[in-house]
Amino acid sequence: MTKAMRKITAILLSVLLCCSAVTSLPVTAFAAETNSDVGESGTTGDCTWTLDDDGTLTVSGSGIMGNYFYRETPWGDRVTSVVIEDGVTSVGSYAFYDCKKLTSVTIPDSVTNIGNNAFEYCTGLKSVTIPDSVTYIGEQAFSDCTGLTSVTIPDGVTSIAFQTFCNCSELTSVTIPESVTSIGYEAFTGCWELTGVYIRDLAAWCSISFGDSSANPLYNANKLYLNNELVTDLVIPDSVTSIGDCAFPGCTGLTSVTIPDSVTSIGSFAFCGCTGLSSVTIPDSVTSIGNNAFNDCTGLTSVTIPDSVTNIGEKAFGYYFDIDNYKYKKVDSFTIYGKKGSAAEAYANENGFAFIETESQTVVTGDVNGDDKVNGADAGLLNRYTSGWEGYADKIKDMDAADLNRDGKVNGADAGILNRYTSGWTGYDKYIQTVTK
Repeated sequence: MTKAMRKITAILLSVLLCCSAVTSLPVTAFAAETNSDVGESGTTGDCTWTLDDDGTLTVSGSGIMGNYFYRETPWGDRVTSVVIEDGVTSVGSYAFYDCKKLTSVTIPDSVTNIGNNAFEYCTGLKSVTIPDSVTYIGEQAFSDCTGLTSVTIPDGVTSIAFQTFCNCSELTSVTIPESVTSIGYEAFTGCWELTGVYIRDLAAWCSISFGDSSANPLYNANKLYLNNELVTDLVIPDSVTSIGDCAFPGCTGLTSVTIPDSVTSIGSFAFCGCTGLSSVTIPDSVTSIGNNAFNDCTGLTSVTIPDSVTNIGEKAFGYYFDIDNYKYKKVDSFTIYGKKGSAAEAYANENGFAFIETESQTVVTGDVNGDDKVNGADAGLLNRYTSGWEGYADKIKDMDAADLNRDGKVNGADAGILNRYTSGWTGYDKYIQTVTK
């Protein structure tokens, strides 16, 4: 055999040996790798996990779960239910991302943190109970959980992050506790089926920092419930000093708003889209009204702005957005009442609205008949008027004097207050005050 032939033969033998080596590898090597990727048990952060044949994943131990990225979890997407045992302190980022078969989750009181994207795209998840121990819910934690119908945020949570419940398209109600101080950008965007937002503390709600209008679930829900009662006539509590940005956007259930003397500013988009709003009382304490504060309030055809207001933002009053033509338009015959030379007059002139100058007047609440005394005669007159007696509306000298509780309405509540005051009940003298209008 020539040298060249021997070289060719050697090469062929080498190739055959390589092929033989490859084909002789055990088939179980690939199966073992697959099993290690999916796994039946293992560790996650400080904890351990097991996945049974039915798809129940149990996480146990003491400490945090591991954080992951997209679909790199060792249990994959086979999970149908999750049991996190007491002692585990967190739900890891992306821990159950895209687990579409997941239908139930048990989270113990030991958990304080739900990580970013933890349950994102868990479309089979219809409900979840978040314990009071949780103080933080991460970005997109429940985003695109399209089967989720209701959520109660526990009392311990102080912050709801960016897009936390984004595109939860079947979510119908949400309960927000007074502990929440901030809700991130687009937290509830795409939650089209929301019909109610439930709160227990109106003052706390007014102070929440919202990332934008769609961070506020009211933007889609349209109705606010305070202690399970639908709010239509909104009376801001005296403890509130500022109504924050995007506090009540799209709250179409509101018909009137009374703002107390404690408030000094009304934030941008605060009441934007409150189409049912027909009356708002702005006190002399307010100095600033933000951009679009009452934009899209098509039922509001006039407003009295006190001369204490020195700053009125762009499109704060008198505009609405025409969705068909995709542009802003003016509310027909919108009228602004205010003092000559005030910011109210300047805003009216700059925007082409009618302006009517108001004179300063004072009334004493309770002096219903205008005789400069508050006594039983006033109480009798107010009782007859609020009971519907014919002709008594004309006998009331000034409705502002009859509105003793300053809620923008004259009704039985005012009559009750005046009856108690004129009967000598202690503490009711606070309702008798001189009001400038």
